Amino acid sequence: MSTHKNIDRICVAVLVFTLLLTILFMNGSRFGLKPTDDGDTVGDAGSDWFTANDMDGAWDVSGATQILLHGDDASISGQGAYAYNGDVFITNAGWYVLSGTLDNGSVIVDTYSSSKVWLMLDGADISCQGDACLQVLQANKVFLTLAEGSENVFSSGEDFSEEALAAGRDGAIFASDDLTINGSGSLILVSSCLNGITAKDDLVITGGTISVTAPHHAIKVNESFLFTGAEMSLTAGADGIHAGGEVLLQDGSLTLSAGDDGIHSDTAVRILGGTLNITESYEGIEAITVEMTGGEVTVVSRDDGINANGYTGDFFGGGGQSQDSDASRTLLTATETYVRISGGNLTIFNETGQDADGIDSNGCIFITGGNVRVYLANSSGNSALDYGSENGGVAEISGGTLIACGNYTMAEAFDASSTQCSILYNISSGVAAGTVLQLLDAEGNLLLQQEVPLGFSSVLLSCPELAQGATYQLILGDSSEEITLEEVSAA
Repeated sequence: MSTHKNIDRICVAVLVFTLLLTILFMNGSRFGLKPTDDGDTVGDAGSDWFTANDMDGAWDVSGATQILLHGDDASISGQGAYAYNGDVFITNAGWYVLSGTLDNGSVIVDTYSSSKVWLMLDGADISCQGDACLQVLQANKVFLTLAEGSENVFSSGEDFSEEALAAGRDGAIFASDDLTINGSGSLILVSSCLNGITAKDDLVITGGTISVTAPHHAIKVNESFLFTGAEMSLTAGADGIHAGGEVLLQDGSLTLSAGDDGIHSDTAVRILGGTLNITESYEGIEAITVEMTGGEVTVVSRDDGINANGYTGDFFGGGGQSQDSDASRTLLTATETYVRISGGNLTIFNETGQDADGIDSNGCIFITGGNVRVYLANSSGNSALDYGSENGGVAEISGGTLIACGNYTMAEAFDASSTQCSILYNISSGVAAGTVLQLLDAEGNLLLQQEVPLGFSSVLLSCPELAQGATYQLILGDSSEEITLEEVSAA
């Protein structure tokens, strides 16, 4: 009889264990378990940089925990979250929908390090005087989704608490782990103290209409910043985007107004497509390497439009004053530092800067395609292109079109190693702003034409039609000059 009872007990135990396994298999992610393929692997969305979860801004909210904010408290329907002392805490992996108004409080994500959290903003207005409105203290990754048709607002006060600053929480959004912002709604983020968004790991933005205003950096990222598909405007007292890792722009629209660099990376900036408009900056784009393969890019700067700085190590500066410390920075070789343009349309304006360059590389400049326009004021020391020839660097052009105007005293031509011909033409008397520039071949065919918005005394020209040994006519307003290309790089 006892044997039968033991068998019955074993059968019951097996049944219970099987049911538990089934529940965990079907709901594992909601319990913080990580499945083998959870849609968050790079490549599963057909992208080399973004995951399917990064791109999914319309996930199913039917089973999500609902959090309704009302003043200094919240009503919560579902599991994994609670309200305490004016803040809302999310403690489990899973899906959450946030709406309503939270006055002087934070939404705090603090889960297991393996947990993924999906947090949808659907008409959320959150203000916090002494800390971040959203704090991601621990998670594997958080997806902040802007619900379709929603308007959301985050605002921080003028002084963060000593506790917040000691913990590194110096933005209206703070994330200690990977953060993705997606969706199709809007987010207005206003920080009155320090940064707009501070991310200690990667920050990915794939959707939404987002505005960030901050007295220091609009976005500060320790690792990589990846951007596609969104419409974003940044206004910053320091850098628009300041990243320790790579900055990648694939698609979408990004507008920046910055007191210091528009985009700064300690490593690399890559522009694959989309629209980038830097309306105000000290230096427009600064990194060790800058690559552009597509897109529409406009840079307005007071110093260099693009600067491949050639240093690795700590950066010092702020308020438009870049300083190098030999003790903490190492000069890289010319081949490790470069600006490479192979597609897209790039326009650089600088009407105020002294000793400023349009495209400046401590190493090399390579132009293999695209359309490049550089307009510098006719000020002493300006150079449309400046590269590190003293470090073994080269400036080569093998495709695309270029019109680069600046001052003649520091003008540099392309290297003879180029495979596409170019013309460097200096006019010591200078040419007035608004002058129409035209380049014609011997048969009178128009090769290049541009109304130049700033006065200049040097112009560097190149297009695929130029051929060594041929003669061309350069027209600058009412004056004309016949030029024969005796060399690949004619000056």
